[in-house]
Amino acid sequence: IRIVKDLLLIARVDYNPQVLKFENLEINDFFSEILEHTKILASDKQIDVIMDSTPKGLFVSGDKVHLRRLFLNIIINAIKFTPPMGTIRISIQKDRNFLNVGIKDTGEGIAREILPKIFDKFFHIDKGETTSEAGSGLGLSIALSIAKAHQGDITVTSELGKGSKFTVTLPLTDH
Repeated sequence: IRIVKDLLLIARVDYNPQVLKFENLEINDFFSEILEHTKILASDKQIDVIMDSTPKGLFVSGDKVHLRRLFLNIIINAIKFTPPMGTIRISIQKDRNFLNVGIKDTGEGIAREILPKIFDKFFHIDKGETTSEAGSGLGLSIALSIAKAHQGDITVTSELGKGSKFTVTLPLTDH
């Protein structure tokens, strides 16, 4: 049922972005909630979550629920692939009329040959999981669909054994 709901979400966002409820979101307020949630999720593995200071007064026009899902999908992956006592760093920067949100982990990294596939539906890196931790391979596909529906994008850089950095780019608005 979860996979079917996720596929329906991707289809709705990809083919009918009007389902999104846009509002002006102040970035510091929005990310303070995400940071709090991330620290709770990372606490079991004793992963240190650091958020660099963010510029004040930056706004994006977005659907709060869906943007939260976009960032939490990326962060949950970072937690999943970062070993205990690792670090996840969230950085927010303004670049002209865009907001760049970097989520960098000290995890195992992603092999160069599979990097182009990570946003494909149902693609996931097998960690041998047999619990509910095992993913459906839709999280990053959903995140990218949400970013695109917000006129944004997601890029990734990674190095095996050193971790990955996902950068979400969204257009800024005038409050």
